Amino acid sequence: MEYTSRPIRIIVLNTVPTIKKNAVWQLFSGTEQGFTFGNKHYHWHEPKSKELLNPLYKLYKLEGVVMYTLDDYYREYTIPFIESLPPEIRLKGVSVEERLKDVPVEERLKDVPVEVLKEYLSKHS
Repeated sequence: MEYTSRPIRIIVLNTVPTIKKNAVWQLFSGTEQGFTFGNKHYHWHEPKSKELLNPLYKLYKLEGVVMYTLDDYYREYTIPFIESLPPEIRLKGVSVEERLKDVPVEERLKDVPVEVLKEYLSKHS
């Protein structure tokens, strides 16, 4: 495998000049003023893509600018999304053992007919 060396440019978004050509960077600058400027001046190639900014826009408008972490995103968007999925999708790939690990034995057995329990015990005793 061949590796090539290339320079890496690091952009500190909240230090980028607030001018029209930097509008997209301003959207993610971490400041309300930058976001407002970017939102006003960035011209979307695909207007529907602008909807991706709605959570960020709500955050700036409702709470002011705060450091938004991955944990915040997970709590506010990922978990509600997962909870909105049907159970069969949410449980896909989860083993039966994992599904039942926190379910007490009494709860697991409460709807099992006595005859089935006796038959199982007679085979496994």
